[in-house]
Amino acid sequence: MPFEEWMTPIERILAILSGQKTDRVPVMPEIGAVSRHLLGVTYREYSQDVNALVKCQLEAQEFIGHDLLLPHPDLCIESADFGGATIFPLNDTPHANPDKWLIKDLKNYKIVKKFSWDKAKRMKNFCTAIRKLFEARGDTLPIVGWTVGPMGTLIRLRRTDELVRDWVYHKEELHEALDFITDVLCEYVHMQVEAGAMSVSIVPVLAEKEIMSRKMWEELDAPYQKRITNAIEKAGGFVICHTCGRGPYFDELIKWFHPIAIQSAFLPDDCKSEVELVKKYGKETIFMGYLDTTLLGYGTPRQVMAECKREIEVFGGAGRKYVLGSGCEYPSWAPLYNAIAMVKAARTYGAYE
Repeated sequence: MPFEEWMTPIERILAILSGQKTDRVPVMPEIGAVSRHLLGVTYREYSQDVNALVKCQLEAQEFIGHDLLLPHPDLCIESADFGGATIFPLNDTPHANPDKWLIKDLKNYKIVKKFSWDKAKRMKNFCTAIRKLFEARGDTLPIVGWTVGPMGTLIRLRRTDELVRDWVYHKEELHEALDFITDVLCEYVHMQVEAGAMSVSIVPVLAEKEIMSRKMWEELDAPYQKRITNAIEKAGGFVICHTCGRGPYFDELIKWFHPIAIQSAFLPDDCKSEVELVKKYGKETIFMGYLDTTLLGYGTPRQVMAECKREIEVFGGAGRKYVLGSGCEYPSWAPLYNAIAMVKAARTYGAYE
């Protein structure tokens, strides 16, 4: 007999959060700018036109059938509003202009304090997009907000090699800037929840073995991200952690942020296998991921469904707190039929009796 859904996406997610029975495993392919292909929109238009983004997101959900909307257009929203020069290619990901860094020397760190909400067009546009999505489908679809965090903002305002040097030799200037940026981002996530976001995803990608030691992360990133997660919770939202590098520190993320879910592309640094991951963290948080985005980009639908089946069996067995998802954003150039394959796999292999 064909599987028949009896829950809406928001009912499915709320049931997972409360440990109740769901009809099937929820699906979160993290559909972002790839949705623009459904309406023939350029990446430049998608990232700068609120109405285009909203229409693409709604069209994609209707077409694919996934359970969570993550509508952030790119990773330069915050940095652009702090004055960072951003390049908007016609059909590629917006990125910081490598020839026009805002913070050129130590004295320039204070320039972040010139931030003004009156000029914060991109952050306000993102909140408007959340509000429009909530007004359109908020009764049935959960919406997830997003912030790259204070360090994620700074790395798009100052050259990476200079920033790394500052971590070691100029901590006072660095921390002063991080402190101010954090205050702004606390307001930003509060605005997202007020606009209709059920949760906000923070991006502590520095909390990974291949990037930074635990000690350094706890000094440079954790305290500031903690203030942001406090602001999310104070506004009434849930916290999700997005980490897509190798060897993430799951134990640190849980200790500092108590996230309802962790989206990951790789095993945590203290686990050697998926079985160990489930045993160690299966009761600590909801696991989202970690379908390889390379597979989504280059694999066939049958290959994607086979991997989804395997991951559902490993992570989603016996009604565990699990969301079938991609390890990172769905590639903006990838075929959407593999996102449909993810939903089909959840309905075929992830239905709970």
